[in-house]
Amino acid sequence: MVARRAGGGAMNAWRVLALAAALTMALAPAAPAGAGNAPPPLAPGLAVSEAAVDVAQVVGLARIGMARPDLIAPVRFEGPRALPQAKGDLIQGGFGLGAYTVLRDAPVQGQENVRLVSGLLTHRDLFGRGEWSSFTAGFVAEGDTVTIHRARVAPYYPRRPAVRFAFLPAAAAPAGLLDGAYTSVSLLRFLYEMAVPARDGLPAGDYVVFALFMDRLPPDAQVGLTAGRRPGGPGGDAEGKVVVAEDGWFAAALRARFDRGAGPAVFKALAVPPGGGAPEVAAVFATDGLVR
Repeated sequence: MVARRAGGGAMNAWRVLALAAALTMALAPAAPAGAGNAPPPLAPGLAVSEAAVDVAQVVGLARIGMARPDLIAPVRFEGPRALPQAKGDLIQGGFGLGAYTVLRDAPVQGQENVRLVSGLLTHRDLFGRGEWSSFTAGFVAEGDTVTIHRARVAPYYPRRPAVRFAFLPAAAAPAGLLDGAYTSVSLLRFLYEMAVPARDGLPAGDYVVFALFMDRLPPDAQVGLTAGRRPGGPGGDAEGKVVVAEDGWFAAALRARFDRGAGPAVFKALAVPPGGGAPEVAAVFATDGLVR
């Protein structure tokens, strides 16, 4: 770890209490979930301490219930009350820490070893689905010891969620597939086995096309899927339906026919950004050169 200014020898008990109080006052409650609640970006040229990165990792591990995240990095929580306090906790079982990003790292009351750090966490499961969180943590670095005095996390919803497209031959579509009979996981499992890999080319014929939203969204999110023939045109000439809306996990689908020489079909996955507004394009897929 990088060297940290520890002051002069061990801290007295009264000083530790004073610093912990300062961190508690500096740590505001987590902002409401949404794309607008990201911590402010680091100022140009501002370095991020290695301690801040370690704290981000440990908070991300504690978020999914790892009992001893301090075994990963020399960081400890002051006590149970210092563990991440989540507002609207959404993390489910089966998710591991995928990424942790520090967006702000600042001293508290001018003391370089007493810091407030904030950023984003991403947890992913075996299917590649992602759950995002924003976090804020206050910590004291002294020698080789980093102590987190308070941490808070909140769900964070990306403005442009990750999307995967899947192409299922219509003849392979079972009853109920488009009627809400599948969960997010059961649909992903089915499509991983039965969908045609687009990179290998799409034989001409009838298909069910899916837009799989791989990042968790607000439970009341609005998503959609359109199809058209004009890559630069607005919207599309066909609209799909939402076939999975399960506690923030979404998928939309529509039926399409691919014919040789018919020109590229253009599919657009749409999502209303957190906070409302007009639907925005989250992802585009064109079949140009793929139909054979």
